[in-house]
Amino acid sequence: MSHRKMAPGTFTPSVLIIFCLLFFMFNHGNCIRETTEEHHHYHQQELFSGGENMNIQQVVGHSGDNHMDHIKASKIGFFTVDQLYVGKTMPISFPNIDFSSLPRFLQKREADIIPFTSSKLPQLLQFFSFPQESLQASQIETTLKTCELKPIKGETKFCATSFESLLDFVRDVLGKENHYKVLTTQHIKNPVAQNYTFLEISQVFSSSNKIVACHILPYPYAVFYCHSPEASKLFKIRVRGNENGDKVDGLAVCHMDTSDWISDDMFILLGVKRGNPICHFFSPATLIWVSYQP
Repeated sequence: MSHRKMAPGTFTPSVLIIFCLLFFMFNHGNCIRETTEEHHHYHQQELFSGGENMNIQQVVGHSGDNHMDHIKASKIGFFTVDQLYVGKTMPISFPNIDFSSLPRFLQKREADIIPFTSSKLPQLLQFFSFPQESLQASQIETTLKTCELKPIKGETKFCATSFESLLDFVRDVLGKENHYKVLTTQHIKNPVAQNYTFLEISQVFSSSNKIVACHILPYPYAVFYCHSPEASKLFKIRVRGNENGDKVDGLAVCHMDTSDWISDDMFILLGVKRGNPICHFFSPATLIWVSYQP
């Protein structure tokens, strides 16, 4: 397949995979959509997978049993670099995502006139018609404060409120003159929480030596937390379910330097010291951008 340079405002076959996701956002999503408890739980998992600034206690509790700690960590897709080998078996709970329920992107000119700051939270709740004590209000506040967090050392981050602003960030990080492609973890319909075995592992290279991961956050319209972590390696891992044989082409990142992570919780769960490499799978709703040479 041939690829052309991605000029501002245009698309090429290299980003064909994203159209499946964006089709549902634009054609099936509402500008303002209420979020259920089930979606809230998924998004909290996605928030943590999307950035090390999030608190693991939003996802799992602590256990005094080290074996149970490893199980809890693996179920949300986290593992150590020493576990990255063919034949490795670990329990994973891939999220069941209904892409048609995801909110749609606003056009940039629409998104730019709506305040996107926690200081305007009361006005935003009134604008979106959400009661102050509602679950939706809590999600909006969490998303705004997440986007306002300072990046950790070596990280570049940005919350995109439109597809145009997302592409602008990708170009700024990966280089305006480069070619780009977007990758995702293969979507599974009705995934089963089970033990998965690693079948194939291959590293995914970016010509700019950088990747951009964009994770959807809970908000009335599409908002993506995009960041480019330093000292990271991207892998494509094919896994097979031990119970039903389901095969998944998963994308995983290994953060090779975790010395500046804010929370100690994941180090405790995985039983490793601060600074040691930690890896995690990406959700199918996460968009991973890399640059390449044609």
